[in-house]
Amino acid sequence: MATPQNIPEEELLYYKGLYILQKAIIPELRRLFKLFWQRREGNPWQDQTSGKLFFKKYRPKATGKQYDDRIKTGNVDDWNLTLLCRAFIDYTLEEDDVRKHRFNVFRELQNVYSHKTRCSREEYEEHIRQIRLAFRRLHLNEADLTQAEEIEPNETERQELLSEIQLLNQERDKFAEEVFNKLFASDRDTPDKR
Repeated sequence: MATPQNIPEEELLYYKGLYILQKAIIPELRRLFKLFWQRREGNPWQDQTSGKLFFKKYRPKATGKQYDDRIKTGNVDDWNLTLLCRAFIDYTLEEDDVRKHRFNVFRELQNVYSHKTRCSREEYEEHIRQIRLAFRRLHLNEADLTQAEEIEPNETERQELLSEIQLLNQERDKFAEEVFNKLFASDRDTPDKR
Protein backbone atom coordinates (compact mmCIF):
# COMPACT_ATOMS: atom_id res chain seq x y z
CA MET A 1 0.00 0.00 0.00
CA ALA A 2 1.26 3.47 -0.85
CA THR A 3 2.17 5.78 1.98
CA PRO A 4 1.87 9.58 1.78
CA GLN A 5 5.59 9.91 1.12
CA ASN A 6 5.63 7.50 -1.80
CA ILE A 7 2.43 8.24 -3.69
CA PRO A 8 3.18 7.18 -7.28
CA GLU A 9 4.18 9.98 -9.65
CA GLU A 10 1.16 9.23 -11.88
CA GLU A 11 -1.21 9.98 -9.00
CA LEU A 12 0.63 13.16 -8.00
CA LEU A 13 0.55 14.38 -11.60
CA TYR A 14 -3.18 13.64 -11.72
CA TYR A 15 -3.59 15.70 -8.56
CA LYS A 16 -1.57 18.56 -10.04
CA GLY A 17 -3.57 18.48 -13.27
CA LEU A 18 -6.84 18.51 -11.36
CA TYR A 19 -5.54 21.30 -9.15
CA ILE A 20 -4.65 23.38 -12.21
CA LEU A 21 -8.13 22.89 -13.66
CA GLN A 22 -9.77 23.99 -10.41
CA LYS A 23 -7.43 26.72 -9.16
CA ALA A 24 -6.00 28.30 -12.31
CA ILE A 25 -8.40 27.71 -15.20
CA ILE A 26 -11.81 28.11 -13.56
CA PRO A 27 -11.07 31.51 -11.95
CA GLU A 28 -9.65 32.85 -15.22
CA LEU A 29 -12.68 31.66 -17.21
CA ARG A 30 -15.05 33.25 -14.67
CA ARG A 31 -13.16 36.54 -14.99
CA LEU A 32 -13.11 36.30 -18.79
CA PHE A 33 -16.81 35.46 -18.99
CA LYS A 34 -17.74 38.56 -16.98
CA LEU A 35 -15.41 40.66 -19.15
CA PHE A 36 -17.01 39.28 -22.35
CA TRP A 37 -20.42 40.08 -20.96
CA GLN A 38 -19.51 43.64 -20.06
CA ARG A 39 -17.97 44.26 -23.48
CA ARG A 40 -20.93 42.74 -25.31
CA GLU A 41 -23.76 44.14 -23.20
CA GLY A 42 -22.20 47.35 -21.88
CA ASN A 43 -23.09 46.49 -18.27
CA PRO A 44 -21.35 44.49 -15.56
CA TRP A 45 -22.66 40.99 -14.87
CA GLN A 46 -25.52 41.16 -12.33
CA ASP A 47 -26.13 37.56 -11.28
CA GLN A 48 -29.77 36.50 -11.77
CA THR A 49 -30.77 39.45 -13.97
CA SER A 50 -27.82 38.86 -16.28
CA GLY A 51 -28.15 35.07 -16.05
CA LYS A 52 -31.71 35.14 -17.33
CA LEU A 53 -30.81 37.60 -20.09
CA PHE A 54 -27.77 35.54 -21.11
CA PHE A 55 -29.92 32.39 -21.26
CA LYS A 56 -32.63 34.12 -23.28
CA LYS A 57 -30.38 36.01 -25.67
CA TYR A 58 -27.42 33.71 -26.30
CA ARG A 59 -28.50 30.12 -25.73
CA PRO A 60 -28.21 27.69 -28.61
CA LYS A 61 -31.30 26.47 -30.41
CA ALA A 62 -30.66 22.87 -29.36
CA THR A 63 -29.57 22.70 -25.76
CA GLY A 64 -29.50 20.13 -23.04
CA LYS A 65 -31.49 21.21 -20.04
CA GLN A 66 -28.99 19.93 -17.49
CA TYR A 67 -27.40 23.33 -16.81
CA ASP A 68 -30.20 25.74 -17.72
CA ASP A 69 -31.28 26.50 -14.15
CA ARG A 70 -27.71 27.08 -12.97
CA ILE A 71 -27.13 29.48 -15.86
CA LYS A 72 -30.32 31.39 -15.08
CA THR A 73 -29.26 31.91 -11.45
CA GLY A 74 -26.39 33.94 -12.85
CA ASN A 75 -24.03 32.93 -10.04
CA VAL A 76 -20.92 32.65 -12.21
CA ASP A 77 -18.80 32.01 -9.10
CA ASP A 78 -20.73 28.75 -8.69
CA TRP A 79 -20.25 27.61 -12.30
CA ASN A 80 -17.90 24.65 -12.72
CA LEU A 81 -15.50 24.16 -15.61
CA THR A 82 -18.03 22.23 -17.70
CA LEU A 83 -20.62 24.97 -17.38
CA LEU A 84 -18.11 27.75 -18.08
CA CYS A 85 -16.85 25.98 -21.20
CA ARG A 86 -20.43 25.40 -22.29
CA ALA A 87 -21.15 29.12 -21.87
CA PHE A 88 -18.26 29.97 -24.21
CA ILE A 89 -18.64 27.13 -26.72
CA ASP A 90 -22.35 26.42 -27.05
CA TYR A 91 -23.80 29.85 -26.38
CA THR A 92 -23.27 32.63 -28.92
CA LEU A 93 -21.55 35.15 -26.62
CA GLU A 94 -18.27 34.00 -28.23
CA GLU A 95 -18.62 33.83 -32.01
CA ASP A 96 -15.01 33.12 -33.04
CA ASP A 97 -14.69 29.38 -33.82
CA VAL A 98 -10.91 29.43 -33.35
CA ARG A 99 -11.32 30.84 -29.84
CA LYS A 100 -14.13 28.36 -29.15
CA HIS A 101 -11.66 25.60 -29.96
CA ARG A 102 -9.38 26.91 -27.19
CA PHE A 103 -12.21 26.63 -24.69
CA ASN A 104 -12.85 23.12 -25.93
CA VAL A 105 -9.30 22.19 -24.82
CA PHE A 106 -10.36 22.93 -21.25
CA ARG A 107 -13.58 20.96 -21.61
CA GLU A 108 -11.74 17.94 -23.00
CA LEU A 109 -9.20 18.05 -20.16
CA GLN A 110 -12.04 18.25 -17.66
CA ASN A 111 -13.42 15.05 -19.17
CA VAL A 112 -10.01 13.39 -18.98
CA TYR A 113 -9.54 14.25 -15.31
CA SER A 114 -13.11 13.25 -14.48
CA HIS A 115 -12.62 9.71 -15.74
CA LYS A 116 -9.22 8.71 -14.46
CA THR A 117 -7.10 8.90 -11.33
CA ARG A 118 -3.62 8.72 -12.83
CA CYS A 119 -1.65 10.71 -15.35
CA SER A 120 1.68 9.79 -16.93
CA ARG A 121 4.47 12.37 -17.15
CA GLU A 122 4.00 12.55 -20.94
CA GLU A 123 0.24 13.08 -20.65
CA TYR A 124 0.67 15.72 -17.96
CA GLU A 125 3.27 17.63 -19.97
CA GLU A 126 1.04 17.53 -23.05
CA HIS A 127 -1.90 18.81 -20.98
CA ILE A 128 0.23 21.69 -19.67
CA ARG A 129 1.37 22.49 -23.22
CA GLN A 130 -2.26 22.59 -24.41
CA ILE A 131 -3.34 24.71 -21.43
CA ARG A 132 -0.49 27.21 -21.91
CA LEU A 133 -1.27 27.54 -25.61
CA ALA A 134 -4.97 28.09 -24.87
CA PHE A 135 -4.11 30.63 -22.16
CA ARG A 136 -1.93 32.60 -24.58
CA ARG A 137 -4.44 32.51 -27.43
CA LEU A 138 -7.25 33.60 -25.10
CA HIS A 139 -5.05 36.24 -23.43
CA LEU A 140 -5.58 34.76 -19.98
CA ASN A 141 -3.37 35.55 -17.00
CA GLU A 142 -0.74 32.82 -16.65
CA ALA A 143 0.39 33.82 -13.14
CA ASP A 144 -2.06 31.49 -11.35
CA LEU A 145 -1.26 28.74 -13.85
CA THR A 146 2.47 29.01 -13.15
CA GLN A 147 1.83 29.04 -9.40
CA ALA A 148 -0.48 26.02 -9.62
CA GLU A 149 2.13 24.10 -11.63
CA GLU A 150 4.67 24.61 -8.85
CA ILE A 151 2.39 23.28 -6.11
CA GLU A 152 3.74 20.28 -4.25
CA PRO A 153 1.40 18.77 -1.67
CA ASN A 154 2.56 18.88 1.96
CA GLU A 155 2.35 15.81 4.22
CA THR A 156 -1.29 16.43 5.25
CA GLU A 157 -2.33 17.08 1.65
CA ARG A 158 -0.52 13.93 0.54
CA GLN A 159 -2.45 11.90 3.12
CA GLU A 160 -5.73 13.47 2.00
CA LEU A 161 -4.77 12.87 -1.61
CA LEU A 162 -3.99 9.24 -0.95
CA SER A 163 -7.36 8.78 0.76
CA GLU A 164 -9.13 10.57 -2.07
CA ILE A 165 -7.36 8.49 -4.72
CA GLN A 166 -8.29 5.28 -2.91
CA LEU A 167 -11.91 6.44 -2.65
CA LEU A 168 -12.01 7.38 -6.35
CA ASN A 169 -10.57 4.00 -7.30
CA GLN A 170 -13.20 2.24 -5.18
CA GLU A 171 -16.01 4.35 -6.69
CA ARG A 172 -14.73 3.68 -10.21
CA ASP A 173 -14.54 -0.06 -9.55
CA LYS A 174 -18.02 -0.07 -8.01
CA PHE A 175 -19.43 1.86 -10.97
CA ALA A 176 -17.76 -0.50 -13.44
CA GLU A 177 -19.22 -3.48 -11.59
CA GLU A 178 -22.71 -1.92 -11.61
CA VAL A 179 -22.52 -1.23 -15.34
CA PHE A 180 -21.22 -4.73 -15.98
CA ASN A 181 -24.06 -6.25 -13.93
CA LYS A 182 -26.69 -4.11 -15.68
CA LEU A 183 -25.39 -5.09 -19.09
CA PHE A 184 -25.52 -8.76 -18.30
CA ALA A 185 -28.83 -8.42 -16.47
CA SER A 186 -30.40 -6.91 -19.59
CA ASP A 187 -28.90 -9.74 -21.66
CA ARG A 188 -30.46 -12.29 -19.29
CA ASP A 189 -33.83 -10.51 -19.40
CA THR A 190 -33.90 -10.27 -23.20
CA PRO A 191 -34.98 -13.47 -24.93
CA ASP A 192 -32.65 -14.82 -27.56
CA LYS A 193 -34.08 -13.90 -30.99
CA ARG A 194 -32.23 -16.39 -33.10
